[in-house]
Amino acid sequence: MRLLKNGFKYDSPEKGFTLIEMVIIVLLMGIMSVPIGRLVVMNMRATTTSFVLSEALNYAQGSIEEVIMVGRSFGYGSITSGYNFSLQVPSHLTRTLTIVADSSNGVVFKRITVSIS
Repeated sequence: MRLLKNGFKYDSPEKGFTLIEMVIIVLLMGIMSVPIGRLVVMNMRATTTSFVLSEALNYAQGSIEEVIMVGRSFGYGSITSGYNFSLQVPSHLTRTLTIVADSSNGVVFKRITVSIS
């Protein structure tokens, strides 16, 4: 180790990174960041889709529970396709209630379907 005229230490040139090495490192990091960025975007899309599906499922479950509660309280004959739910869904979701009367083997029943989209 030598001292320069101004008193600072001068280490041998063998220590540290050269400019070429730094450029290579920056290029490699840039190349590796592209697939990592794509993975982050794909993960965000999957999370958003999962959230929307969970939200729709929760509203559908609540709607079915309301239909069951009203049916048990007032009879299922009071529920028609134009039924007004007390549980409101957000504006980005739409709810459809479909009631189909069916009879098989002499038993009359209603098939009630609630769909959220």
